[in-house]
Amino acid sequence: MDSDEQFIVRVGLSLLSARRFYDDGHPEHARLALIVLDGAAELLLRRFVADKEFSFRVGQIMFRQNNEAAALGEDPPHDVHVMTFPSDVRGDRSFSPIYLSRRQQDRLDREFGPTVDVAVFFGALSPDEGTALKHLHEYRNGAHHRNVINLRTVRVLVELQLTVMASLLESMPSGPIYRLYPPVDWSEARELLGLDESGQVNYGAFADRLRAGIEQGASDVTSSFGGNLRERIEQVARRVEQIRNDMAMPGVTTEMWLGLAQTPEPWPVGEALHSLAPPVTTVTLDSWAEEVVRAEPDEAAFQTFARLAEIDHELTTLEDAIERVELQVDEAVQQLIDERRGK
Repeated sequence: MDSDEQFIVRVGLSLLSARRFYDDGHPEHARLALIVLDGAAELLLRRFVADKEFSFRVGQIMFRQNNEAAALGEDPPHDVHVMTFPSDVRGDRSFSPIYLSRRQQDRLDREFGPTVDVAVFFGALSPDEGTALKHLHEYRNGAHHRNVINLRTVRVLVELQLTVMASLLESMPSGPIYRLYPPVDWSEARELLGLDESGQVNYGAFADRLRAGIEQGASDVTSSFGGNLRERIEQVARRVEQIRNDMAMPGVTTEMWLGLAQTPEPWPVGEALHSLAPPVTTVTLDSWAEEVVRAEPDEAAFQTFARLAEIDHELTTLEDAIERVELQVDEAVQQLIDERRGK
């Protein structure tokens, strides 16, 4: 594990860089902020898990010493509370005071979701923040690996991420900076991070710097993120209608084309078209169009975002399916044109 100095420098400078990208106001810089924040989140989460792992190992020693004292008829030397990792992370249903096995630790090293679950389990994040963080990680993957990001909505994602990161920072225990020898030269980083010379790290103060000026409510999420979703939903409806017009197949309605886009080939024909049961129908699209711009009563920003992110995931899957049909329609139309021209 990194020393405290290395950890503070690596995470702290990443977070400050992301905040500067956000403050710059350029959408492309906001995209970079999202990527940097996700990397910092992984570092913070893994540090949090590692700290819990260390505490549990110490707890094991204390339990053993208590048991040895009890066998000798002596009072237990330690006041140890039963602690455990959540069962879905360990992969079993026991709640004995054990630390993670190497296999379980490897899973936490490989996967993002379980580390979030641990942070939620121990109260470092609320369940809503945890759900939002998992969705934000998916958006980061799209931005980083496939350069897929909506520059019109990326700033609201960064604002949510900054707020989550502030919560994670506040869960980190403030205390002395334990140093490796030779010590790291981090005088410049100390100045950038605003830390004093006392050897104490105040993560809470740093968290305040991250979310300064960001006051995001459910209505802010629906007006930006939700507003863009509604435009995409309406565009999907227009695209399906265009497919119906281009193909002009008697008896095949817009609803049927929407269903066919979600049906594996070979497609059904004739009466079977009336039996299509796709996950998304025109009724679904109408419902989504209303839901994405509506802020539910007493709904927090993270809850709104998680609800809309689920719709976004389904909508993206549908958009990809419609695009495949559009390519097939274009090919069919071009073939028909070529036949009429005698090609």
